Amino acid sequence: PAYEPLSIREPTEAEKRIDLTLKAYMDVEMKLESNEEMVRRDSVLAEVRSIFIKWVQYVAVEVLHMPADEAEDAGGELFISGSHRLGVRDIGADIDTVCVAPNFCTREHFFTYLKKDLLSRPEVKELIAVEEAFVPIISFDYRDVSIDLLFARMAENIIPKDIDILDDKILIGLDEATEKSLNGPRVTNMIFRLVGEKTFPN
Repeated sequence: PAYEPLSIREPTEAEKRIDLTLKAYMDVEMKLESNEEMVRRDSVLAEVRSIFIKWVQYVAVEVLHMPADEAEDAGGELFISGSHRLGVRDIGADIDTVCVAPNFCTREHFFTYLKKDLLSRPEVKELIAVEEAFVPIISFDYRDVSIDLLFARMAENIIPKDIDILDDKILIGLDEATEKSLNGPRVTNMIFRLVGEKTFPN
């Protein structure tokens, strides 16, 4: 973190009781998605990730005529941010995602080939692409789950499977739109790391 924490002490018993009281209130007043729906939403994210990875390989092989083995090695990752990443899932809430792509995939590719692929799928409804936004985005419903899809074009042509989204070095050489797209999962993962799994179950 950029700043030292104000306090690193453990919560007091009184604070723990207040926390439990607040949780009990929220359980009554703030209905969340059922466990079954959470599982379904995770399966939707897995499908969207698969679509994205196949798109990266399509751009590599079909558009840029790269060798198949290089396309396979290029990788790519779908990062989740916001409430879904933290396990706080309001009923019907959008899921914020970021496509982290190799450098050879451009924003133009994202808003042409990937958009076309999504539009061709019967599972996709209500697709809206906003290419000129401050943070360009494709929003759509996939099997009735609302997805906000951002795009991050990284500086390298290979995305490691174990890429550390919190490593500041990955920001070197990126354009402003990519930096802002990465901000969501970076902040969310930092909250998760600082607060811990006991508060935000993975």
